[in-house]
Amino acid sequence: MNIDILGSKFTNKLKAFKNFPYSISNSIEGQSVISLFSSPIPTDMSEIDTTDLDHITFAYRDLNKTHAEKFRNSESSFLLVDLYSELDDVCEIDGSFFSPESVKFLDDNNRYWKLSKIEKFRAFQKNFDKLSSLLSDYDKVILIIRRGEDHNSQEYLDALYKMISSSADNLLKVTVEKESPEIDDRDMPLEIFNDINLQIKKFRAKDYNDQLLFDERLEDDTLSIFLNHIERRYYVYELYKNGSPVKETEPTTDRMVSFKLIDKGNYRVRVNLVDESIPPRFSRTYEFEGHEGQDAASYDFLEIDENVGLWKLSLVDEAYDIKGYVGNPYTHPNGLNNYPVYHTSEVPSAKVISASKINEIIFDTLYAKDIDALDTLKEQFSNSKEALFMINFVIQNKVN
Repeated sequence: MNIDILGSKFTNKLKAFKNFPYSISNSIEGQSVISLFSSPIPTDMSEIDTTDLDHITFAYRDLNKTHAEKFRNSESSFLLVDLYSELDDVCEIDGSFFSPESVKFLDDNNRYWKLSKIEKFRAFQKNFDKLSSLLSDYDKVILIIRRGEDHNSQEYLDALYKMISSSADNLLKVTVEKESPEIDDRDMPLEIFNDINLQIKKFRAKDYNDQLLFDERLEDDTLSIFLNHIERRYYVYELYKNGSPVKETEPTTDRMVSFKLIDKGNYRVRVNLVDESIPPRFSRTYEFEGHEGQDAASYDFLEIDENVGLWKLSLVDEAYDIKGYVGNPYTHPNGLNNYPVYHTSEVPSAKVISASKINEIIFDTLYAKDIDALDTLKEQFSNSKEALFMINFVIQNKVN
């Protein structure tokens, strides 16, 4: 299986490993996309003022833009992309872009200037249609997501990843994470290179159980899943907490989903195909420590909307020592369910449970009960269709 590489020092070392699973057709490392698709300065090798062969080769390719056409005419099925080189300096000469490491070897090298970071970003935007067109020529594009950089660098890379993710429907993702921003790509542990090669090999797998289906991560309080399958299909994503489902999406063709976590617990995501033509798959399990200083005892109030059922309020009261509700005190001048109703301005926001969290609390409370207790609740809340639906859902999951 042939692959082209638009990469970096990391991919240069990656492809040198014996377990690199593809045959390389075209490869270029260290050249910015901004430079790759820019206009050339026709230059002969004899005009490049250095005797270092590697420097001559890179400068010649950069100045003459030799690889842009090679990529456009490639017959490879796969493209491996690492945008880490976009963090390198880029300079401009007469409206064209180059690496300063190339231009410095020219005799007439005083007429260039380096781009600031925002100027680089604008140049990337300006050339993005060319990159997007190139990506669409391949069956599959493997995008290496870099993590663990300093804030400014990570922010810049994330903006580029977002642009590509929103435009390329043939995208596959793997994540490379540094322990420290100061670590040079070439000094990363060998296990990382070996692991990435094993992961990208799975993109060739035909057997469902051998495929690398998820690129996933827990960052702060957000658990995100990207589905590495290129086909328009309808999925339902379910968030599990401590072994029980607590949230789910509507059927969607989106391959990316994120869940905001609130309480401490062990979380994972189950991905279900709507037509059930293949078995569901689970992500890894992630331990979330919760938000610092906010446990059950720290909440005093529950935010409610006008449609909240009294049956839900009684179950929330089992989990939290609620002193009152936050809602519309004009609608409930005498309180609700034997509790006072406050305006948002009357209580500290840090002490308030969001209304969006109510269903999660309900499911947690229901799953903590045995079948007999759930049957009792069905009788108690028999007048509420919503209550019966949620209780029966929990019973069914417990039985199965």
